[in-house]
Amino acid sequence: LTPRGQRAFEEWLREPPEDPGVRNEALLKFFLSPLRPRSESIRLLEQYRARQQERYEAYAGSEAILRRALEEDTVPPELEHVLGEPHSMPGESPAHSLQVFLLTLRHGVLATQARLAWCDEALAVLRETPRDRR
Repeated sequence: LTPRGQRAFEEWLREPPEDPGVRNEALLKFFLSPLRPRSESIRLLEQYRARQQERYEAYAGSEAILRRALEEDTVPPELEHVLGEPHSMPGESPAHSLQVFLLTLRHGVLATQARLAWCDEALAVLRETPRDRR
Protein backbone atom coordinates (compact mmCIF):
# COMPACT_ATOMS: atom_id res chain seq x y z
CA LEU A 1 0.00 0.00 0.00
CA THR A 2 1.07 3.56 -0.60
CA PRO A 3 1.34 5.80 2.48
CA ARG A 4 -1.90 7.49 1.42
CA GLY A 5 -3.58 4.09 0.95
CA GLN A 6 -2.30 2.95 4.35
CA ARG A 7 -3.79 6.04 6.02
CA ALA A 8 -7.14 5.51 4.26
CA PHE A 9 -7.10 1.84 5.27
CA GLU A 10 -6.43 2.68 8.90
CA GLU A 11 -9.18 5.33 8.91
CA TRP A 12 -11.60 2.78 7.48
CA LEU A 13 -10.64 0.25 10.18
CA ARG A 14 -11.49 2.82 12.88
CA GLU A 15 -14.97 3.53 11.48
CA PRO A 16 -17.90 1.70 13.11
CA PRO A 17 -19.06 -1.21 10.95
CA GLU A 18 -22.38 -1.16 9.16
CA ASP A 19 -24.98 -3.80 9.90
CA PRO A 20 -24.71 -6.67 7.44
CA GLY A 21 -27.23 -6.70 4.65
CA VAL A 22 -29.40 -9.73 4.19
CA ARG A 23 -29.56 -11.00 0.66
CA ASN A 24 -30.51 -14.63 0.50
CA GLU A 25 -31.79 -15.84 -2.86
CA ALA A 26 -32.84 -19.21 -1.46
CA LEU A 27 -34.96 -17.52 1.19
CA LEU A 28 -36.60 -15.26 -1.38
CA LYS A 29 -37.38 -18.26 -3.60
CA PHE A 30 -38.75 -20.09 -0.59
CA PHE A 31 -40.92 -17.08 0.33
CA LEU A 32 -42.34 -17.14 -3.19
CA SER A 33 -42.68 -20.93 -3.30
CA PRO A 34 -46.42 -21.05 -2.43
CA LEU A 35 -46.88 -20.17 -6.09
CA ARG A 36 -45.54 -23.67 -6.87
CA PRO A 37 -46.38 -27.17 -5.60
CA ARG A 38 -45.34 -28.04 -2.04
CA SER A 39 -42.93 -30.65 -3.41
CA GLU A 40 -40.94 -27.86 -5.06
CA SER A 41 -40.71 -25.96 -1.78
CA ILE A 42 -39.35 -29.11 -0.16
CA ARG A 43 -36.89 -29.72 -3.01
CA LEU A 44 -35.64 -26.13 -2.76
CA LEU A 45 -35.04 -26.47 0.99
CA GLU A 46 -33.35 -29.86 0.61
CA GLN A 47 -30.93 -28.40 -1.92
CA TYR A 48 -30.27 -25.35 0.24
CA ARG A 49 -29.72 -27.55 3.29
CA ALA A 50 -27.25 -29.76 1.38
CA ARG A 51 -25.19 -26.69 0.43
CA GLN A 52 -25.24 -25.45 4.02
CA GLN A 53 -24.11 -28.88 5.24
CA GLU A 54 -21.17 -28.82 2.80
CA ARG A 55 -20.23 -25.35 4.03
CA TYR A 56 -20.49 -26.46 7.66
CA GLU A 57 -18.19 -29.42 7.03
CA ALA A 58 -15.63 -27.17 5.31
CA TYR A 59 -15.78 -24.74 8.22
CA ALA A 60 -15.35 -27.60 10.71
CA GLY A 61 -12.16 -28.68 8.92
CA SER A 62 -10.80 -25.14 8.99
CA GLU A 63 -11.74 -24.78 12.64
CA ALA A 64 -9.79 -27.93 13.54
CA ILE A 65 -6.70 -26.57 11.76
CA LEU A 66 -6.99 -23.23 13.56
CA ARG A 67 -7.49 -24.76 16.98
CA ARG A 68 -4.47 -27.02 16.47
CA ALA A 69 -2.39 -24.02 15.34
CA LEU A 70 -3.40 -22.09 18.46
CA GLU A 71 -2.46 -25.03 20.70
CA GLU A 72 0.92 -25.32 18.97
CA ASP A 73 1.40 -21.52 18.61
CA THR A 74 2.35 -21.91 14.96
CA VAL A 75 1.01 -20.77 11.62
CA PRO A 76 0.38 -23.94 9.62
CA PRO A 77 1.23 -24.03 5.90
CA GLU A 78 -2.51 -24.22 5.07
CA LEU A 79 -2.91 -20.71 6.49
CA GLU A 80 0.23 -19.01 5.18
CA HIS A 81 -1.56 -17.77 2.05
CA VAL A 82 -4.61 -16.64 4.03
CA LEU A 83 -2.85 -14.78 6.83
CA GLY A 84 -0.03 -13.48 4.65
CA GLU A 85 2.99 -11.68 6.01
CA PRO A 86 3.29 -10.29 8.57
CA HIS A 87 0.99 -12.48 10.62
CA SER A 88 0.55 -9.90 13.33
CA MET A 89 1.68 -6.53 14.60
CA PRO A 90 5.35 -6.22 15.55
CA GLY A 91 5.89 -7.71 18.98
CA GLU A 92 2.68 -9.79 18.83
CA SER A 93 2.66 -13.54 18.47
CA PRO A 94 0.74 -15.10 15.58
CA ALA A 95 -1.75 -16.29 18.22
CA HIS A 96 -3.70 -13.03 18.03
CA SER A 97 -4.13 -13.35 14.26
CA LEU A 98 -5.14 -16.97 14.67
CA GLN A 99 -7.66 -16.08 17.40
CA VAL A 100 -9.22 -13.39 15.22
CA PHE A 101 -9.31 -15.75 12.27
CA LEU A 102 -10.93 -18.46 14.42
CA LEU A 103 -13.50 -16.07 15.87
CA THR A 104 -14.37 -14.84 12.38
CA LEU A 105 -14.75 -18.43 11.26
CA ARG A 106 -16.93 -19.17 14.31
CA HIS A 107 -19.32 -16.45 13.12
CA GLY A 108 -19.71 -18.42 9.89
CA VAL A 109 -20.03 -21.73 11.75
CA LEU A 110 -22.79 -20.42 14.02
CA ALA A 111 -24.64 -18.75 11.14
CA THR A 112 -24.45 -21.98 9.15
CA GLN A 113 -25.69 -24.01 12.12
CA ALA A 114 -28.64 -21.61 12.41
CA ARG A 115 -29.45 -22.05 8.70
CA LEU A 116 -29.26 -25.85 9.07
CA ALA A 117 -31.58 -25.76 12.10
CA TRP A 118 -34.02 -23.53 10.21
CA CYS A 119 -33.98 -25.90 7.22
CA ASP A 120 -34.71 -28.87 9.49
CA GLU A 121 -37.59 -27.01 11.13
CA ALA A 122 -39.04 -25.80 7.83
CA LEU A 123 -38.74 -29.23 6.20
CA ALA A 124 -40.46 -30.88 9.17
CA VAL A 125 -43.37 -28.43 8.91
CA LEU A 126 -43.68 -28.82 5.14
CA ARG A 127 -43.58 -32.60 5.34
CA GLU A 128 -46.47 -32.71 7.81
CA THR A 129 -49.68 -33.88 6.28
CA PRO A 130 -52.64 -31.53 6.65
CA ARG A 131 -54.40 -33.95 8.99
CA ASP A 132 -51.40 -33.86 11.37
CA ARG A 133 -51.84 -30.13 11.89
CA ARG A 134 -53.79 -28.90 14.85
